[in-house]
Amino acid sequence: MTKEIIIIRDGARVPYSRSILSQSLTKLGLEPSIAYHIAQQIKDELIREGVTELTVEELGRRVYEKLLKVSFRTASQYKWWDSKRRQQEPIIILIGGASGVGSSTTAFQVAQRLGIRNVIGTDMLREVMRKVLSKELLPTLYESSFLAWRAMRTSVFRSDKEKIISGFEDQMRFVSVVIEAVMERAIREGISIIIEGIHVVPGFIKKEYLEKPYVFIFTLKMGDPERHKERFILRAQETYLKRPAEYYLEHFEEIRVIHDYIVSQAEKNGVEVIESYNLDEVVERITNRIIERLLSELY
Repeated sequence: MTKEIIIIRDGARVPYSRSILSQSLTKLGLEPSIAYHIAQQIKDELIREGVTELTVEELGRRVYEKLLKVSFRTASQYKWWDSKRRQQEPIIILIGGASGVGSSTTAFQVAQRLGIRNVIGTDMLREVMRKVLSKELLPTLYESSFLAWRAMRTSVFRSDKEKIISGFEDQMRFVSVVIEAVMERAIREGISIIIEGIHVVPGFIKKEYLEKPYVFIFTLKMGDPERHKERFILRAQETYLKRPAEYYLEHFEEIRVIHDYIVSQAEKNGVEVIESYNLDEVVERITNRIIERLLSELY
């Protein structure tokens, strides 16, 4: 009977599992069959060598050597991922963009690729604020971002564009405070998190947070207005979302004003702006940027 192989990590002893290791490798984009084959190869080698115990670091080195034969890029991703599990600092990713550009979908896909469990939308943060702050105190919180101007006490605006942006900025200032509070908590407790939504706007989040090496911020855009409109229609057709496309299309001009404003803020503050029409390409670009920067910190 083959003796059980034990992996030692931080004093804990757990059995070697091909299933768990192969699941981890599929997060790097490996085909499940290739991932499982590598996990099986490592087990066979350990048995041949008579190894019954090894540290998680030793296991990591063996996996890395196997992945080098698959591709250097995949091996590098694994090296980053393996080191990330042992580091104290969290990874904090901010993904912003106007309604309909796909920040929610992108955030969840990036989280899956990077093994991050915590994803929070700024609309949810705003909803929490509504529960504790009255409409009389912060009226713009109670309107959609592109209609927040309707709740402002100031009614003198030089143009419709100024009116829309002023209302949005008023709402955003309050939500930005909560975004920073969530980031502070994540940093303090070492929790990796992705924060996404329309309120992630460069210039309204303090630079002291964004300048940290483990904090990343991206802005999504839809350069083609017609494709942007299509997003609302497609999104409404997804039964689990249940968002009426008519509501957004009725206010599409206001949404585009906010869209262009967010993009201009990103460009002004040196934040990467990504065309979000192709989801796979967006997710690939964001994960590559993150991995490349963190790998540069390792070498």
